Amino acid sequence: MNILLCESQYRTRSWVKALKKNKNLFILSVLTEEYKLFLDIGIPKNKICNLNHKNLNLEQKISKIKNFLNYFEKNYSLNINKYILMDRTLRTKKDTVILQYVYNIITREIDFIKKNKIQLIFMEATWFHELILCKIAEKLKIPVLVPVRDKIISNKFYFFYGENRENFFKRPKRTARFNETNSQHKTPYYDYLSKRNKITFNKIIIFFRLLRLSILDFNNPFIQAPFHEQVSVKILSIFRQIIFKFYLNFYHPRIDEKFILIPLHVQPEAGIDVIGEKFSNQLEFIRQIARTTPVNFKIYVKEHPHDFGRRRLNFYNSLKEIPLVKLINPNFSNKTLIQNAELIISVAGTTSLEASIIGKKAVTAAKSQFNKIMIKPKFDPFNQEVNELVNSPIKPNLYKNKNYLRSLQRNLFEGKIMDSKVDRSVMDNENIQKLRKAFNEVINFYKHNK
Repeated sequence: MNILLCESQYRTRSWVKALKKNKNLFILSVLTEEYKLFLDIGIPKNKICNLNHKNLNLEQKISKIKNFLNYFEKNYSLNINKYILMDRTLRTKKDTVILQYVYNIITREIDFIKKNKIQLIFMEATWFHELILCKIAEKLKIPVLVPVRDKIISNKFYFFYGENRENFFKRPKRTARFNETNSQHKTPYYDYLSKRNKITFNKIIIFFRLLRLSILDFNNPFIQAPFHEQVSVKILSIFRQIIFKFYLNFYHPRIDEKFILIPLHVQPEAGIDVIGEKFSNQLEFIRQIARTTPVNFKIYVKEHPHDFGRRRLNFYNSLKEIPLVKLINPNFSNKTLIQNAELIISVAGTTSLEASIIGKKAVTAAKSQFNKIMIKPKFDPFNQEVNELVNSPIKPNLYKNKNYLRSLQRNLFEGKIMDSKVDRSVMDNENIQKLRKAFNEVINFYKHNK
């Protein structure tokens, strides 16, 4: 069975290591550093589709490109611009550059898939080349599976289908029951990620790694920002966090008042920019919620502790101008807020899941596999009203919710799938063996169920 793995920076290093013994493994690569790594571990050059910008022809005639893309949109029943807007880097380029890049990516991917008769794809759906690959595969009827770590149980993951996290691979032989159905006190990698915008020794290591990539000219401008920009953003984020702690007048939650909790998302990030792309403007999302919130409620907006420092001051000032909205310190206990909120609303956040597990009213704007345990399958504040949720007699059924979560968790696979730079243990032999077993189970299923 011919398998395609779409490289997604350092996250897929462990995947390639787990699958490298497969003689029918093909790879889409976008970063020079990773391309060289694949060659070093023995992946044949003719089995790698190099999508690095240096290996693309970005000088075709625009008229030819427009004709092809117009045909592609009609043939595949999609709008290319939707996927361009989801890509935080590509959408900042000039129109002609975007068209040339998009044309190259689409034609190269289609040619490579057809030439090598790809039958199964593993990937992460974040960047344009990944998102459009999902649509190409859908048209060609090729299954696309996306490993996504579980939000509740450490070191376990699902295989989701396509770019949306609604449907997942259901294991023919289900895993053993897990006792851990309640939300953890801290989600996996919380401690590491909470230091994202703080001064740590690891920042020095990151600085030299980015400097090395810049000196070697390994950066792909369609995926990575220039060295100076990455460093300046990080420095600004660190100083903003320090300054904002003193400057921003955070509201101290009052447990005796009625409030709706809205947790902010880390952004840019696939959860908000891809899965919840219609609601990616979080400021406008909150403003629409405020429009239909009963006047006797407050709206507590809690900044994400992993993102604090990256947003600019005008974002918080605009938030505070919205009636009923109160900005909560990112370090305030999430558990306390969830337990005392009347309602929790997020775009696609884990907080809504945690709330539903303990029997609180919660919804998300984007659909997910967890929506069945919430009070509505999804909530669109642009077309629905908050007061209907607040006054709804429907409440989560704890018994049914826990049983539903257990049924989901029986489809989990063992293994860590995080970025190897975030957690080096993902490259340990023990973890690679777990990933190999997981990937092979899916591959064998499709071998026998073509």
